[in-house]
Amino acid sequence: QFRDERDAALESYNEALRLFRAVGAKLGEANVLGALLRLELLKNQNFLLAEKNLESLIILRQSMKDIFSQGADYFNFSVTLTTMREWEKAIFYCLRARDTLEKVGESNPVEQTHRLEKGIYLFKDIFQHIDSGDTQTARVLLSQTRLLLLPTGEPPLFLMLDKLEDELAQ
Repeated sequence: QFRDERDAALESYNEALRLFRAVGAKLGEANVLGALLRLELLKNQNFLLAEKNLESLIILRQSMKDIFSQGADYFNFSVTLTTMREWEKAIFYCLRARDTLEKVGESNPVEQTHRLEKGIYLFKDIFQHIDSGDTQTARVLLSQTRLLLLPTGEPPLFLMLDKLEDELAQ
């Protein structure tokens, strides 16, 4: 069922992309491209294509002089990579998000990247403790991660935490 929903979402996003391009709505095009590239990455796990699409998206955002959204795109890509347990790549794009968002001059988005970076390291530690059989430490780290990431409000990360919590409860 999940695969069917993902395929339907891809179809809808592709249709929206065609419409935005047809009317020349760059902001709509960019927003759809951002969602589409993350969805396609989750479906196909083709990192090279996703990174290429992300860079095309960043170029489009640059043409619109939208620095904040460039940072948000890197941040969202990092979140997706985190849910895929691609720790090093997730950190790389989190740091790109931070570097970009620092140019905007608002402290809250930059603080979110700090939280995400710490959260990625905590997720990595949680999985290492689970793999070694140390579920007690994994539970403690899971609670710390939840508190740390709460201000980010990122549903994919909380779904990941919920799933881990369920696994550890068994």
